[in-house]
Amino acid sequence: MTHDLNRVPTRTAAAYGAGQLGAQIFRDTPAVLLPIFMTTILGIPPWLSGLVILIPKLWVIVCDPLVGAFSDRKKESWGRTRFLTIGAILTSMGFASLFAFVDYPGPYAAAGAICLLFLIASTAFSLYSVPYLAVASELSDDPHERTRILTFRMVATVGGVVIGVGVAQPLVFALGGGARGWNVMGYSFAAICLLSMLIPAIFLRGVPLLKSAQTPTGMLGQLSSVMSNKPFMILLATTFVQGIGMASSYCQRRDKIGPGTGLKRGQLV
Repeated sequence: MTHDLNRVPTRTAAAYGAGQLGAQIFRDTPAVLLPIFMTTILGIPPWLSGLVILIPKLWVIVCDPLVGAFSDRKKESWGRTRFLTIGAILTSMGFASLFAFVDYPGPYAAAGAICLLFLIASTAFSLYSVPYLAVASELSDDPHERTRILTFRMVATVGGVVIGVGVAQPLVFALGGGARGWNVMGYSFAAICLLSMLIPAIFLRGVPLLKSAQTPTGMLGQLSSVMSNKPFMILLATTFVQGIGMASSYCQRRDKIGPGTGLKRGQLV
């Protein structure tokens, strides 16, 4: 009976989970396709395109904790949905900008511009993703309900991977594989990101969230607490190694295209 009283409405859980569709597209599509866009369309050397991706990724390691500490302090006065709204809009704009421009003065200017755009877009995504992940634990204190809520999110994650990786590249090639194809893909997927990520921002507005039992502290205090949690550190290390493996698989391409394969140079295997 207690579990039924604490049950989160399906509408609320589904609205929360829907936001992960666009979030996953933003996470996966640039990671997989932006290097191809930079090398084949913008003429950026492969080593430099890798650096363009690396710098924003390193920045996110610092940005996420900063956003987490800030959003925790502003939770009572701002709420989580304000972060979700601002983050969704700016992330979608950032995604579109990555594939919107091709007329740069040269490859190095293009690399600098894409790096800056990706860094800004990644910062905007932190504004969304960090509060978004926090909401799952604030909708209920029941472990079973939290698992149920995250089930909706995991379903959207799979959808985001399928669309962001499995549909994006075929769409580009179906449109000719040139600048127009990348532009259309960028704008189309940015629209999907915006619509998906705004769903929890809209439907969770007014939904009561659990208050934290602890007073929000600064980032250094939170890091100290995290580092003292041995099980979490083991999980973090495991996830880090897994992330390296996933990143390595993103970068695998065919260096030599054999006859009859139907693949174009730079196409992912």
